[in-house]
Amino acid sequence: MSLSWVRRILSQWLLAPPFGDHGFPTTRTQETRAIDEEKLAVGYEAAVEMINHQAADNWSRFNALLISNSVLLAAVGFVLTEKLRIAVPVLPLAGIGCGFGLLLCIFWSLLIWRGDQYVKYWNAVARELENRLGGFNLFRRGRRFGAGEAVEVDGERLRKQCLVSVRSVTWMYLIIGLFAAVYVAILATAAATSGEAPKHEVDARQGLAWLANLTQSSLWREGIGFVAGFAASILSVVLIDWIRRPRVSFIGFERVPVNFGVLHKIQFRLRGRASPGLCRFDIHWDGRQVPAKWDEAPNPLEADDLNQFRPELVPATFYQPLFQRRDYAVPILIERNGQLEVFSGWWFGRGRGYGPNPDLGGVEEIRLALNGAGLHWSRQCRVAEILGG
Repeated sequence: MSLSWVRRILSQWLLAPPFGDHGFPTTRTQETRAIDEEKLAVGYEAAVEMINHQAADNWSRFNALLISNSVLLAAVGFVLTEKLRIAVPVLPLAGIGCGFGLLLCIFWSLLIWRGDQYVKYWNAVARELENRLGGFNLFRRGRRFGAGEAVEVDGERLRKQCLVSVRSVTWMYLIIGLFAAVYVAILATAAATSGEAPKHEVDARQGLAWLANLTQSSLWREGIGFVAGFAASILSVVLIDWIRRPRVSFIGFERVPVNFGVLHKIQFRLRGRASPGLCRFDIHWDGRQVPAKWDEAPNPLEADDLNQFRPELVPATFYQPLFQRRDYAVPILIERNGQLEVFSGWWFGRGRGYGPNPDLGGVEEIRLALNGAGLHWSRQCRVAEILGG
């Protein structure tokens, strides 16, 4: 998932200085402070989701390269043993296999290090926003707990004990180091025994005989087992990724009367194991597109008055963190005074020229799209189907 929208939130909403166009301090009203607090809350929510997203990405990279190194190590060991029953130049072969393995370990370490740096960055952002919001210190206290210090939660004093205080990324580096040590040991052993005469010298005739008897030898069975094991490892990665990947289960549409019209909503449930983080629901119709307004987001109005539209609050309605095994409802269309329109945060400012024209006109189909971290879902819907509820 692209981080551009997060950067936009942090740069345009959160980090705007409290000065006017000419750099002089301005008087902050209570209304302005409320807007700033909402911006900080949105940014804090984005930082929390990015922490979860980066940590999940780190584990995905680690698991993928763990399987890759395991397969490579098994292949190198298989080739260098006597089970091949054929003379091979041991040292060059070991050098190629182990050299590639060591390069893979370096690449593995750099990926984990990069992901960990992003996790640290977003944790720092979350702590800074906590300090500006005030009233709670979730990440600041969690930092002390992670460092092995004692913290008090609900009257209970907690502290990490012994090896539990070691960060998970440290264990990742340790496993990478073990793989690198095994590669070095194999290479050293091959170099020490490279001067010995091979136990199975063959010539061309022996090679032909070996090929003729291949299917009757143990090598064939072992080769098949190796290929099957390799395929099973790849299949397990794909299966685990599919199980963890967030998926949308469509439920249906519902009709909900509200004080300013009748909303037609889509209902869905999120399945899978991994959280997609902050998600955006887009509505496409007649060459136009607009982000839907999540039910969980407040209307961009002052005191919920339809005559007091607040355009600066509309971006806060675009994104919503989604969680597994929960049902969600997103408004798509609105019926008001006999007119059918596309509903979004910009709908409230339609009379003042904000956002795309929400009029549905004679459009018979609209496309709905939901996107998040590892989540890409879309559905083509007939307007009659949506109105039918």
